[in-house]
Amino acid sequence: MQPYKDESGNLYDFGFGLNWKGPIRDQRTANYVNSIGRPAFIIQDGKISIHSKTPGAVIYYTLNDSIPSFTTANIYRAPISAKKGQTIRAIAKKQGANNSSISEFQIK
Repeated sequence: MQPYKDESGNLYDFGFGLNWKGPIRDQRTANYVNSIGRPAFIIQDGKISIHSKTPGAVIYYTLNDSIPSFTTANIYRAPISAKKGQTIRAIAKKQGANNSSISEFQIK
């Protein structure tokens, strides 16, 4: 299945959103029950790397204490610098699997 793409380029997987009875759990969504592990943070040489154990997962992150959205501006591509007191939040996404939970890391 191809995800829906809105005019801003954001992608929405099948079953995205809510219905009145909670998450859809039937044959239509059976392929999407595989969950991705939460992203992990590694600090090395003053830079922060974000990794996922799931091959092919895309990591989205924010540094402004907000929840990462699935936009190209939030895609993790290379180690980043963060200031003391900043909170990094990250989520991993892969087509055909449930998104990971959000990971959070505060720079001390």
